Amino acid sequence: MADILPTELRLDIVTPDRLVAHDSVTSVTIPGKTGYLGILPGHAPLLTEIAPGELEYTSSGAKHTLAVNWGFAEVLPDRVIVLAQSAERAEESMWGARRKPRPAPRSA
Repeated sequence: MADILPTELRLDIVTPDRLVAHDSVTSVTIPGKTGYLGILPGHAPLLTEIAPGELEYTSSGAKHTLAVNWGFAEVLPDRVIVLAQSAERAEESMWGARRKPRPAPRSA
């Protein structure tokens, strides 16, 4: 009987301080040392160093973005584990706050 590929990935994003994410996802984009890696369920196993950048994942049809610093990622066909020096959701980050639109200047 042929192996059936998984339809989702279990994503764990961990820093020394906390568990940032523990979710079932359909895709993950990781900032690798030599470029971004797109991960889908059934991906070949690998270990990679991550570089500072934006980690994106899709869960229940919603796209989520985190700013991550240096670390490592382990990819398995049904699981992705990210061990990062630091990771913040866009809404928690000062960079996310800077992306909010500024009010239009008032004319005198």
